[in-house]
Amino acid sequence: MQGTRRPVGITILGILVLLAAFVAFLIALAGIFVGLAGLIPGSPIPAGTLLAGGLLYLLVSILLGIGGGGLMRMKVWAWWLATLTAVGYLVYSGFGTWAKASGGEPVGIGAALAIAISAIIVIYLLTVYRHFRPAAAKPM
Repeated sequence: MQGTRRPVGITILGILVLLAAFVAFLIALAGIFVGLAGLIPGSPIPAGTLLAGGLLYLLVSILLGIGGGGLMRMKVWAWWLATLTAVGYLVYSGFGTWAKASGGEPVGIGAALAIAISAIIVIYLLTVYRHFRPAAAKPM
């Protein structure tokens, strides 16, 4: 561990990211296997789309696994990755909600919850950054 003890919230975020990696991996396997079945002559299954989607999910699952492992080991790069991802999602969901609302569509509680949770995660990550910094070397 680089800094001090790992905060409980980082442990929870790390576990959730690793869980998302596992789910994305299962989706990737399903997409790849069903896509391969679509290669059978006469099959109505869109093989190309499913194989491409399965490979994309495989890549996402690998990146999530690396990020989750980095959070669990308190790596600074994992903090940056998590923070940039959370800010990006906050902007994305905020803009999507604004576009919906300005177009006259009703905004559901799910959109408001997504924005609130993203904002809480960003604030939390900003407050625990000090735990990710390397410990200062003691003078001799």
